[in-house]
Amino acid sequence: MEDTETASWLETKNYLESLGAKIVISEVRKYTLDYLVYMRQKVTKILEEMGGLEEAYEIDHSTFAQLNTFRELARINADRIFRAMEFE
Repeated sequence: MEDTETASWLETKNYLESLGAKIVISEVRKYTLDYLVYMRQKVTKILEEMGGLEEAYEIDHSTFAQLNTFRELARINADRIFRAMEFE
C-alpha cells in the first residue's frame, strides 16, 4: 500500500506476537513478513553502499513469486520501501 510504513508494520507484528497471536502471525509470515524483512535487508544494503532507486528496482524478488500480487507489485514495492527507508 502507498501509505504503509514497513518499519511500523514489523513493530506491530512483534507486538501481536508478544500477545501470543499464533494464527495471525502464521498467516502474516506466510504472506508478508518474510517478504518485508527480505526487502528491507536488501534496501538497507543498497543504502549503505550509497546506491539508488535503480538498484532497488533490480532486487531479485523471485523467491516470493508465489505471492498473489507479486508480478504487479514487485517494482512498486521496491520503490516505496526504498523511498521510505531513505528517511528512517
